[in-house]
Amino acid sequence: MSKKAPLKNYLACTIISVIVLLWACPSFAVDWKALSTNLIEHFKPKILSIEKLDQKSCWAVVLPETSVDDALKLAKEVGEYIKANIPPETNPKPMVRIFVAGKQVAVAVLDGESYRAVQKSEKMDPAMFKGQYRPQ
Repeated sequence: MSKKAPLKNYLACTIISVIVLLWACPSFAVDWKALSTNLIEHFKPKILSIEKLDQKSCWAVVLPETSVDDALKLAKEVGEYIKANIPPETNPKPMVRIFVAGKQVAVAVLDGESYRAVQKSEKMDPAMFKGQYRPQ
C-alpha cells in the first residue's frame, strides 16, 4: 500500500461530504447578498434598503410615504420575488417584513404555494437597523 492511498481516500471522503452537505443544505448555494441587491434594483425606487436577508427573514425599508396598502402589496411581491429566485428546495422560505419610517407595517409569510401579507404595527428600535445591504 502506498503512502498516497490514505490521502486519496481522505480527499474522496471530503469531496463526498461536501457534495452531501450542499445537497442537504441548499441555502448554502443561495447568494443572499446578491439577491438583496437584485431586490433593491427590481423594486427601485420603492425599497430604500434591505436590512437583513437570509433563509429565515427579509427586512425591507421602504419610502416613508408608503401607505399600509402599498406595504402589504409590496410584502407579498417581495416574498414571491425571493421565492422565484432561490432554489425550490430551499426551506424555510424567508418571512418578509416591511418597515416604513422605523415601524414594521406589513409581514408576508409563505402560506402553501404563495405568500400572504398581514398588517402589523410595531415600533422597532432604530439601533436594530445595521444597513447590511444598502445601495452605494
